[in-house]
Amino acid sequence: LNLGLLYHLPTTLEPLQRTLAMARDLVLLDTAIDPAASPIIRLAWEEPVDVTTAHRAGVVAFPSRGSIGLLLRHLGVARWQEIPLRSLDMPPAYLDGRRASWLIEPGAAP
Repeated sequence: LNLGLLYHLPTTLEPLQRTLAMARDLVLLDTAIDPAASPIIRLAWEEPVDVTTAHRAGVVAFPSRGSIGLLLRHLGVARWQEIPLRSLDMPPAYLDGRRASWLIEPGAAP
């Protein structure tokens, strides 16, 4: 499980790589994302104001949907699928495209 961690870090590739290395079968990635249509990673400054923010002030990275796919491809992931919303009874961040989840099957790409 990699839930709500990725976007609190200044880089995305290494933490994702470590998560994949620890996985036996599947990884559930749930993260805040930048709603951009293009594959980008937006950097921002985050202050540690409560439990939902970084543990210390610093740069954080918000990947877009497209960049998640590129990162996984770069890491040699076999398969991944964004988990579609099945209900409108979800937190606003999921509904407005600022958060998403993926089911990832680590392993060598075909």
